[in-house]
Amino acid sequence: FELVAEGLNRPIGIAHAGDGSGRLFVTEGLGRIRVIENGDLLDQPFLDISSEVAQEGEGALWDIAFHPNFSENGRFFISYPARGGSQRTLRVAEYEVDPENPNQAIPDETVVLDVPHPEQIHFGGDLEFGPDGMLYISSGDGSSNAVQENNAQSLETLLGKVLRIDVDTVRPFRIPSDNPFAGQFGARGEIWAYGFRNPFQMSFDPGSGRLFLGDVGNARIEEVDIVRKGGNYGWSEMEGPDCFPVDRSDCFDPDFILPIHSYGRQDGASVIGGRVYRGAQASRLWGDYVFADFVTRRFWALREVAQGQWRRSYLGRAPDFLPTTIGQDEDGNLYVSDIVNGRVFRVLQFEFSVLAQVAAGDSAVGPFATRILLVNNSSNEVNGQIQFTGSDGDPLEFLIEGQAVSTFPVSVPAGGTRVLAPSSESEALLFGWAVFTGDGPLQATALFQQLGPDSKVLAQAGVAASRLGRRLLAPAQRNAAQNLDTALALVNPWPQESVTLTLRVLGEDDQELASQQFFLGPSRHRALFLSEIGNLPETLEGRLVVEADRDIAATLLLTVNGQVSASLPVGD
Repeated sequence: FELVAEGLNRPIGIAHAGDGSGRLFVTEGLGRIRVIENGDLLDQPFLDISSEVAQEGEGALWDIAFHPNFSENGRFFISYPARGGSQRTLRVAEYEVDPENPNQAIPDETVVLDVPHPEQIHFGGDLEFGPDGMLYISSGDGSSNAVQENNAQSLETLLGKVLRIDVDTVRPFRIPSDNPFAGQFGARGEIWAYGFRNPFQMSFDPGSGRLFLGDVGNARIEEVDIVRKGGNYGWSEMEGPDCFPVDRSDCFDPDFILPIHSYGRQDGASVIGGRVYRGAQASRLWGDYVFADFVTRRFWALREVAQGQWRRSYLGRAPDFLPTTIGQDEDGNLYVSDIVNGRVFRVLQFEFSVLAQVAAGDSAVGPFATRILLVNNSSNEVNGQIQFTGSDGDPLEFLIEGQAVSTFPVSVPAGGTRVLAPSSESEALLFGWAVFTGDGPLQATALFQQLGPDSKVLAQAGVAASRLGRRLLAPAQRNAAQNLDTALALVNPWPQESVTLTLRVLGEDDQELASQQFFLGPSRHRALFLSEIGNLPETLEGRLVVEADRDIAATLLLTVNGQVSASLPVGD
């Protein structure tokens, strides 16, 4: 995490205007919007409505959303609980920027929508413009007694919903005719989806157009949803995938849409909905949904490994602050706010990370060992460190050159290599990360070996990482009979393009011995083992041919016995 700004008062929302200025706009809980320009927090607020924002309970200036044509019309929208009376109201209001000063808003408010809340909690309050140009609004259920009120399941109230309105055709807004309940008797036409408790943050994936949402749970489960038109997400009949309360067994309805991911109190207690990463800095996260938990400070990424199947991976933990929201700048870089200490951080990524998997003791074919080969292809010496962590992100000690360490300094000479051979005294397999951070780009290969009783290598497999930032998932184990001594790694550096590749193994006279077609996603890495491609002879003289469905500047790494024997460009 790189500190971007400090001195804020309860920063909550982070947004950009999409006008090419590179500015960040941060909403402060007490009712101000601040501007970060060229790395500096401007003293003068963009907008100050402190006198209008109710501060009791969970009151705060929640979010800001800029019109898709903001650079031309200067319109933007905010959400906050408005003062007045005993009952709080979630208000969505419209403002315009001062045409003479781009860092100053005109303090004239147009109320777009008021959503009365029975209590001063569960406001939701996130605002997002969709790819369709409509304004989407999240509204919490507003009640501490969800079962009795059941606001989220009622179509007669806007509580516990995601709303969708048109702010262009009619002012202040129009209900789009294609909303699922538009014109339906006994239902509010603004509703797009329902059955939410406290949908604190939602965001559209600029790649797929899908709407992701983090819904804060009650007492047991946090959840992440993909919001669909007319969808019912179960609250307060269900909390995540379980009945609510948990002792019920009559809650299951085939119309309920289950979350794509949920977690219990062992992982956290207040989900912070995040963003699908489409930037260029952290290429290994491209297309992943990055989110966090406010209480445990943990960050994760969700990746769709098959249609409707999501895999979660642990990214790390905020060291000394409580993450409140995850925002993006115009380049897709991620930012996170610290509500307690008034700071905003840019989320950074390491050069690359390698999944280290080690074990001591005997197995059916012998113990496992891991070697990490660092390759410096640059003309300068690269210095840095390897840090070992467990799968939960906590430090994990390895024996490196006779030292029990969780962090080990490394130096790789220009054009040279360095091999680390971690081992462990544990009797069981240990899973974790061996992460390099340093002052220059490197390539790495994780070499996994199975050793016989005489320490002879029975089988091994190499998996390569590129300097562009890949997380590598190595096989848990390989059969010794496979004699895995050669591995290929293809690296696609382009952040927004995918490619279909065909790998052909040709023998004498260019006779095709085996072939395999596979998909390489944007900014992705793919490792292949020759034994998996086909029934190849034990020794082979021939050629490897890589065919792509379009031109792509990929890289082919060939590793033999853990050594990078060739690094070849893949052109046309």
